Amino acid sequence: MPATGNNHHITLTLSIRLSADGFCFIVCNPQDNSLIRMERFAVKAGESMSDRLLHELSKPEYFNHSIDQVFVLSSSPSTRIPIEEFRREEAQMLYELTFSNLDFSRIHVTYNILPRLEAVELYSIPRDIEDIIVQFYPTARYFGTNAMLLERLFHLEEESTSKDKRLYLCTLPEHLALYHFRDGALQYANTFKVGTVNDAVYMILYTWNTLKLNAEADHLITFTNEMPSTHSISNTSRLTKVLSDYIAHVETLTPAQLFPRIPIAHEKEIPVDLLALLLNRL
Repeated sequence: MPATGNNHHITLTLSIRLSADGFCFIVCNPQDNSLIRMERFAVKAGESMSDRLLHELSKPEYFNHSIDQVFVLSSSPSTRIPIEEFRREEAQMLYELTFSNLDFSRIHVTYNILPRLEAVELYSIPRDIEDIIVQFYPTARYFGTNAMLLERLFHLEEESTSKDKRLYLCTLPEHLALYHFRDGALQYANTFKVGTVNDAVYMILYTWNTLKLNAEADHLITFTNEMPSTHSISNTSRLTKVLSDYIAHVETLTPAQLFPRIPIAHEKEIPVDLLALLLNRL
C-alpha cells in the first residue's frame, strides 16, 4: 500500500530504485526525512520495464512541480578502483573488462566518486531506462547500490570504538555482498552469486579465512538489502544459524541500527540501499 501524506507547498524528492525484476518509487520530504509515498512495481515476464516506467512516471503523483530532486539507484553489477588510478575516459573499458558478458549496446556505464573511501564505484544504467527518466527529469542524479552501502558502512566504522574487526554480509536475491574495512580504509568488497545456503556459507568462510579474521574474536555483521516482500526470511535465518557453528560472533544489523535517530529507518518496506541513499543525499 502506498503511504500518503500532506505534501501541499512542500518541496519533495523522488527516488527511483531499479532492480532486475522491477522498480520502486519513494517520495520523501527532505525537511524532516519523512516518507510521503512509496510504491513498488514488479515487471512480469514478457513485459517491458521501460514501457512500465514510462507509464508510471507519467502519473501526477510522480511527475509534478513539488518534486525538486530526483535520485536514481541502480543495482547493476559494479566494481571499484582506487581514486588515484581513476581516469574518466577509461571507465567504459574497465567496466567491460570486468563484466565482459554484458551487452554494452544496451547500457550506459557511469560512476560515483567516494572521496572518504578514496575509491570510485563503476556501475551501469540501461540506456532505455535512462532515456525515459531524462524525458521527465533531465537533472536526475544516479547512484550505485554498493556505493551507497559502502558510504554508510564506512560511517559506522568511523563511529565505532571497538577494536574488533568486522566482516559485513549483505544478503540480496540470489546474491550476497561482503565488505571489510581495516585501518580506516576499505580493504575488501565483493559480490557473489549463490544458489544455496551451502554455497553462501562456503563463500563467506572462504573470504573470512582469506582476510585472516579470527573466528573467536572478530564479528560477522549481517543485514539484508532485499525488499521485505521478496526476501526469504527462512533462508536468512538458516544461513546465520549455520555460520554460528564456525564464527563465534554472528550479529544481525537492523535498519534502525544502521540509521539511528532517523525516523524513516523504521519504515519496514524501504530497503537498506534506499535508506542509505536518502541519508547520504538529503
